[in-house]
Amino acid sequence: MGPIPLEPIPLGPIPTARHPSDSMARVLSSQPGSHCPRVVQKEVQAGWGAALLLPLGIPAPTAGHPCSHRWASLLPWLGILAPIAGYPCSCRWASLLPSLGIPAPITGHPCSHHWASLLPPLAIPAPITGHPCSRCCAAGSTTLPPRTSEASTGLTFALCRSAGLGAGRAAQGWRTHAGGRRVLPAQYGLVFDAGSTHTALYIYRWPADKENGTGIVSQVEACTVSGPGISSYADNATGAGASLKPCLDKAMEIIPVEQQRETPTYLGATAGMRLLREQNSTKAEQVFAEVSKAIAEYPVDFRGAQVLMGNEEGSFGWITVNYLLETLVKFSFAEKWEHPRDTEVLGALDLGGASTQITFQPGVPIEDKNTSVFFRLYGTNYSLYTHSYLCYGQTQALKMLLAALHQGSLPAQQVSHPCYPKGYRENITTADLYDSPCVHAPGTASRAQTLTVTGTGDPAACSAAIQRLFNFSCGANTTCGFNGVYQPPVRGQFFAFSGLYHNLHFLNLTRGQSLSSVQAAIRQFCSSSWEKVQKEFPTEKRDHLRDTCAASSYTLTLLVQGYRFNHTTWLNIHFVRQVANIDVGWTLGYMLNLTNMIPSEIPQRVTGLKRSNWTAATVLLAIMLILIFSLLTVICCQKNPSGYEML
Repeated sequence: MGPIPLEPIPLGPIPTARHPSDSMARVLSSQPGSHCPRVVQKEVQAGWGAALLLPLGIPAPTAGHPCSHRWASLLPWLGILAPIAGYPCSCRWASLLPSLGIPAPITGHPCSHHWASLLPPLAIPAPITGHPCSRCCAAGSTTLPPRTSEASTGLTFALCRSAGLGAGRAAQGWRTHAGGRRVLPAQYGLVFDAGSTHTALYIYRWPADKENGTGIVSQVEACTVSGPGISSYADNATGAGASLKPCLDKAMEIIPVEQQRETPTYLGATAGMRLLREQNSTKAEQVFAEVSKAIAEYPVDFRGAQVLMGNEEGSFGWITVNYLLETLVKFSFAEKWEHPRDTEVLGALDLGGASTQITFQPGVPIEDKNTSVFFRLYGTNYSLYTHSYLCYGQTQALKMLLAALHQGSLPAQQVSHPCYPKGYRENITTADLYDSPCVHAPGTASRAQTLTVTGTGDPAACSAAIQRLFNFSCGANTTCGFNGVYQPPVRGQFFAFSGLYHNLHFLNLTRGQSLSSVQAAIRQFCSSSWEKVQKEFPTEKRDHLRDTCAASSYTLTLLVQGYRFNHTTWLNIHFVRQVANIDVGWTLGYMLNLTNMIPSEIPQRVTGLKRSNWTAATVLLAIMLILIFSLLTVICCQKNPSGYEML
């Protein structure tokens, strides 16, 4: 096998991070004046990769060299698929890197993504919007000079044009075969996360021709809806529907028109709507009717709005975490989806505005079946512990804290708050304080009463007041979380997200610090005065600064005393916001479940002969028939000498 003939291409400096695709083709070969010198790596490091590259006239890459990934553009000709759009180090492609002794590509590196110029004609989805190589393809169809000057523009533009990619199609995920035949574009899905404090719309995308019912999902956009959560529109249901429209408009700009009616769209409401339904089911139904009406006005495949139960919210968050980490199903080097071997699943810890969830796979049988959930995903059984504590989300918990402080204050109109910075002062009404079913008003409280709340900045008193919100006695259960709810001992690694991440990330406490370090940092912050806090964070919102001590102290109490993490198991908690540029939460797991993207069983493959094998089989059958006919003729002639004439 000789080297692939390539036309000489003028060489210049390595592409910069600002324009990483301008000179993609230049790295295919090494020419005088190139910034990619021929450096052959030692055979012990290059492995069998050098055996593939050298016959093609490509020197083996050198680890750490700025042009070490130039060979990547030849991977398709070697029968190796390039990374899927948005996953530079994904799937079986990345599994070659260790064998070749090459570090994985780095996003934004000038030589990391030059392979993208070859994606469209090789039937590989074009890079997604925002990808370092997206803009050249998107601009190529409209800004290309005449074909005679394409060489100076770069091979990428020529390939984009030959693939027939328009300015929008590169970003929309059209796939084109080398012959120019267009096939199905990527598919999209929309999920509204209607939380207690706010609503967000997540726009997902995955390959339309996903194998075995699975697909690699990427998050295209996350649009935050203006205003509070939909449960806050109990007295103005039409406002709930109207609030969703700006994000729906944005989704329609992203999703191609021809695909919008095939886009599955869901709205899932969590603890805020669970509380409203308990408080006033009629108003809850009116809110759902209005949001459903608003979504139905758009050309999407709307599949309904529903309230998620607590165990569903926890379970879907667990699916999201383990799907993104490829512990449930993984696309192997053998080009098939399979369950990873010897891989431990992770637990999920979630803190919302009105509830908190814990979900994990315990090492012991689950004693309380009310806290047990069973999944069969891709042929593997998972028996999980999950529980959701309603009213113990951050917003409701801090309201319960303030109400408890009010009920213990003398005089009742003056409330000292140990979790607020010293010197902070504000006025609130009892109507605002006792407006939730989680907060029980005393019989003597007047709804029109005005309270003056003053911060004292006392971390010890703050921690003690928060702990009084919980009942840590297990009662009849041998092991428990809090409030007498059964919970087996925590086991394995955990991802903590949503409020748990944000509360500690603000204080830079999400980098794997020990429990002692986290406790000390929170105590130090809670001792700060209001004047000092405002000077250190001048651009931060007033409410956020006011609640930082209370929220971080609540997070610590919930995880340590509530969920029973200790100094050792604390190090197993990983505080995250995203994995692979996808927000961690229940929404992705919810969509994966409803679209059956992770089937319960491994789909049976229907095997068949290739066209070449069918041709060979047909010829062989014809030869066999001729031989059988000839044999019968010989036998007939031997029995009847005149048979030949008769025949």
